[in-house]
Amino acid sequence: MNEEIQNNQTITEKPNSDEIINNDSEYSGNSDEETQTKLSQKETDEITDILYPSKKPAKKQVSRHLMPTKLPFARQKRNYHKFQILLTRFYSFSKLFLYVFTFFMIIFIIKSNFWYLPQDVFKNFPNKYIEIEGNSIITSNQLLMKLGRLENPNKPMFLLNTSFLEKTLYEMSPVKKIYVRRFWLPAKLKIVIEEKRPILSISPSPSANPIAVFTDDISIIDRNYLPLPANKKTFTVLTYEDFYQWTSQHVKYLVYLSKLLETYSGEEFGYLDIRNPDDVFVQLQSVKLRLGELNTTVFNRVKRVSSVLPQIKDLKEDIDYIDLRWDNSTFIKLNNKSEKISL
Repeated sequence: MNEEIQNNQTITEKPNSDEIINNDSEYSGNSDEETQTKLSQKETDEITDILYPSKKPAKKQVSRHLMPTKLPFARQKRNYHKFQILLTRFYSFSKLFLYVFTFFMIIFIIKSNFWYLPQDVFKNFPNKYIEIEGNSIITSNQLLMKLGRLENPNKPMFLLNTSFLEKTLYEMSPVKKIYVRRFWLPAKLKIVIEEKRPILSISPSPSANPIAVFTDDISIIDRNYLPLPANKKTFTVLTYEDFYQWTSQHVKYLVYLSKLLETYSGEEFGYLDIRNPDDVFVQLQSVKLRLGELNTTVFNRVKRVSSVLPQIKDLKEDIDYIDLRWDNSTFIKLNNKSEKISL
């Protein structure tokens, strides 16, 4: 039995290329030396395949359990794809939910009372919703009366136009500029008032309170805002004239003359009495000056004050005034005496 199997294997063995060539040479009666052309390995293989078609080498068989399978990878890929679809849907839903939530939150915030001032905010003043800074000439009661006439527009702070408030406060004569700052949360207004600088007070007599005040822009603060605070220093002018008709040049002239008298005398300025324009008096801290007419020489006459004041300190008599009406001479008028002392 084994011999037969070996014989069959011997029969079925595929001859090699050299044997085929040798056999062909024997049949043809030609030797290797007589062969003129040698076949290549490729041509030899082709001839072998033609002569022995059933003797092709079998492919190497591999066991199925050793072959790698693609099933787990395909499942993982499918699961990953499903996860991607689910994640995309979740993102889309989240965006939609966020848009809707944001929309309703904006509506809720806009309608919220945190953005609005109380309806009676201008009626009950002072309060925590309105803060005012910078006012010294204008009193809190005057601000209360002015703001009490306003109506709350009932708008959120980011839509509130404060021009109505500024226009009302600009009606007050001491106001120079108004700055209104809005705070959104919580709703609040901060009003900063810049007041005009007073420079010249008008009064009918030394003992009377001022009835009006000129400011640095030559506007008039009426008596409703007088008397001024103690820290607001001005030069006082006594007059019976209609000061509303004064020009800006005239006001500046009186202020300059007052500053010149204070500078050369070295004393605190009291008042400039021009109730009689032809015979003007000036009250300083320690002495009174008689200037006479305010003509073109008045500035030169005022400069003599610096040399006269040291001399009168040695006098024991009471001095009524120093007479500076003349251009080249200076006299001192004593109290209860008709004569004058020449200096």
